[in-house]
Amino acid sequence: MNKTMLGAFAVCAVVFAGVNAASHAAEPLEAGLAARDITPDTGYGHYRGESTGVNDPLQAKALVLRQGNETAALIMCDIIVVPRALSKRIRSRVAGETGIPFEHIGVAATHTHTGPSFSGDLRDYVEADEAGELTEELEQGYVAALIEQAAGAAIDAHAEAAAVSLELVRGEEDGVSFNRRFLMKNGTVRFNPGPLNPDIVRPVGPIDPETLTVLFRGEDGEAQGALTNFANHLDTVGGTEYSADYPHHIEQVLQEEFGPAFVSLFGLGASGDINHIDVNSEDRLSTQEIGEAVGETIRANLDEGTDLSPALTVESRTLFLPLQDYTEDELEWAQAYPEDDLYPQERSFLQQRRANKILSLHRAREDEAVYRLGNVIPPAASGEPWVLAVEIQAIGLSPDTAIVTMPGEVFVELGLDLKERSPFPHTMLIELANANIAYVPTEEAFRQGDYEAINSRLAPGGGEAMIDGAVEMLHALHDRLDADL
Repeated sequence: MNKTMLGAFAVCAVVFAGVNAASHAAEPLEAGLAARDITPDTGYGHYRGESTGVNDPLQAKALVLRQGNETAALIMCDIIVVPRALSKRIRSRVAGETGIPFEHIGVAATHTHTGPSFSGDLRDYVEADEAGELTEELEQGYVAALIEQAAGAAIDAHAEAAAVSLELVRGEEDGVSFNRRFLMKNGTVRFNPGPLNPDIVRPVGPIDPETLTVLFRGEDGEAQGALTNFANHLDTVGGTEYSADYPHHIEQVLQEEFGPAFVSLFGLGASGDINHIDVNSEDRLSTQEIGEAVGETIRANLDEGTDLSPALTVESRTLFLPLQDYTEDELEWAQAYPEDDLYPQERSFLQQRRANKILSLHRAREDEAVYRLGNVIPPAASGEPWVLAVEIQAIGLSPDTAIVTMPGEVFVELGLDLKERSPFPHTMLIELANANIAYVPTEEAFRQGDYEAINSRLAPGGGEAMIDGAVEMLHALHDRLDADL
């Protein structure tokens, strides 16, 4: 490995609020960007089985921001999800080495489906670590290296932080992403019904074509790196070679423009119901076509970029949202699946995902009791639901630009609602951050059913509660900025 490289049940706890902008807004903004390689050796686990090679490298890329006494860090990893146990260890290491508060450090997955499969190894590592029994094999394994390299990228970025100016580049790319949920002629809603399916009536949801990119320029005016936000599922490559998917090609376009040292971070927008498949055509867009289309959209709008007045503010909150429940009959069915047929009306794929969901909820309860991993919290009173701790972070970059991170594969409708209600005219939502909570559908999608709703762990209303919480946080940040102006 190359080292250079829910409604009424929701309860909200304010974990940290950034200091008043008045104390540091006049100070220069400093930023550092860095990348480290996190590509496993060929033969290690892959999302689709054993890996057979490397198409392009996987990386952990970090952005560190500092203005006065306020600091923040974002780490984007080319992996499919960031379990809470993984983000906890990465964030703790970065906080210990840099002094950046734990709550100000976000670790997100780009959600590439051509990355490593490490969940079993992570569980072994966590159990041994919690027991103080880490073996040499675990300390030399991939999980330990992933923690080291992801944290190391942020530590490198912190060490390199220097004065920068900010520039916002906005564009729209509406030809590479599609809502993947469709109303069918029989009245049901189905995800990915296949190209040219004659039973399709129409998509039931929108897309978000907006590309938002923040450029970081050094004192010499040269662009050093960027953070780009776009909503489109990262499952465009296929096969069993490691690949960072289309963000790799976005980076290539931007490095062609700004030079090979340019660091391109990608934060995945709300795309729980978005992918790259156009059902009106048998042809599929290639990974390169998608990445280059987004990259060229950014490049085409560089001349229209607007300078930002830096005012760094950070807030982190944790919402406690109800989890779905299951009956004893459902648990017995899931444990025996596929021998029993409790849901004969469902496609076998959906039955499998429903069984996996029930078993994962059950394991979460058992793990919480045995290992105290912090994933779920048992009810304090009879009749109350088990709840999930959902952390949301908000970073104000300027009076008109902000970043929100939250866990889960968030439906695009929720992301658009956040943008519409945000007091910041330009708001990035970066999903799959700091924990793995599966899909976050809308209440309407729960009523419609099918894959994402069946595969979700949150009770209906959880997604709306997450957006409400984020909007409240953004208003709190903006109010502090207004008081300073």
